[in-house]
Amino acid sequence: ATQLGAMTMIQGADTVACCRKFHAENHISRICLEHGVCVEHVLENQLPGIEFLDCREDMM
Repeated sequence: ATQLGAMTMIQGADTVACCRKFHAENHISRICLEHGVCVEHVLENQLPGIEFLDCREDMM
């Protein structure tokens, strides 16, 4: 998905460790160790999926 332009995000120390163990870092857009960082990113930036759903609601 990341290669096609989608944003991929993982969170949490265990998830990050697993990602690193299997050398998957290059397939992830955002790696967050703390929950607050991910939440902050989501709140500050509009995510494409949510933006699309908002547009559909306006059309109905």
